[in-house]
Amino acid sequence: MKLKNKKTGEIIEVESLDVDSPTEGIVGIPSFDRKGSYNSLAELNEEWEDYEYPEEYWYIDYDGGILCGESDDSSAEKMMISIGNHFDSLEEAEKAVEKLKAWKRLKDKGIINGNVFTMNLNWCKPDDDDWNDYQLLFGGEE
Repeated sequence: MKLKNKKTGEIIEVESLDVDSPTEGIVGIPSFDRKGSYNSLAELNEEWEDYEYPEEYWYIDYDGGILCGESDDSSAEKMMISIGNHFDSLEEAEKAVEKLKAWKRLKDKGIINGNVFTMNLNWCKPDDDDWNDYQLLFGGEE
């Protein structure tokens, strides 16, 4: 059984649910143990949903173009999944491209320094475009 995190999009495989000992949460896959335990299936369902692997997926090419691939469990596809360059829909891939462009614009202006988000202290009153980029990257619900 596969589950997808509703917020992050992370996909995990779960062998079983321990319903006799709900405080133990999900068992069967070590990487899921770090996610914490759930006291009920309802609590689990707040964060996770069933996931079926799509027949096709979308990914961002080296030049920012969006391409469609056929799911085949290849090593190339696994690498794209591991770095987050694997999307269930064209819309998800387009949003990811916009976020990459926003990150670059803010970095080029010195609003974001380095690979870790650090606000430039001189950025006290952003213009609308900078604020929109910031909101796209760090603001609100998706």
